[in-house]
Amino acid sequence: MKAIKTEQVLSGVNSLTTLSELRGGLIIIRFWAPWCSSCRVNESIIKTILQEDNGINPKVFKINVDREPNLTRMLDIKNLPELIVIRPDGQRQHVIGEITKESMLNHLQ
Repeated sequence: MKAIKTEQVLSGVNSLTTLSELRGGLIIIRFWAPWCSSCRVNESIIKTILQEDNGINPKVFKINVDREPNLTRMLDIKNLPELIVIRPDGQRQHVIGEITKESMLNHLQ
């Protein structure tokens, strides 16, 4: 039986240490709020991608912007929904707005 990959919740400014320790792998950080309907759409798309056997194995984290305003500011998040994709070479890409499965796969490949 295939293990289902899940998101991990990041909280507190100290969680930036966690991210820096994961260098060299593909990382998705998803910024969300409970009241954001577009954030729920993106969550569903990412969960679908994680459950598929597509050769993409990112570490996925989520940050509640209402509970983590300092962390949100430090990572320069100004929109919801917003994702940061960090590539193994350290390049970062901000993805703003609702995503489709196809567009998210394009950002991850």
